[in-house]
Amino acid sequence: MTRSIAVRKWRIWGSGDLVRWWNLDARRPRKNTALVIDVGHRVRPTITPDDPDAVQRILAERVDGG
Repeated sequence: MTRSIAVRKWRIWGSGDLVRWWNLDARRPRKNTALVIDVGHRVRPTITPDDPDAVQRILAERVDGG
């Protein structure tokens, strides 16, 4: 579902590797955690939320039918 990865600090938006698509986040250089969301396709949305634990919990609840 999701996994944390090291944040590519200067990728503000888009894809640098054609696998992860980074959401637009001008504050990414100050963040340390990213969530890669596996949606079943080659390109995976990658987000850098302010509260990654809360987002991961919410996504897990949705996937589990919660």
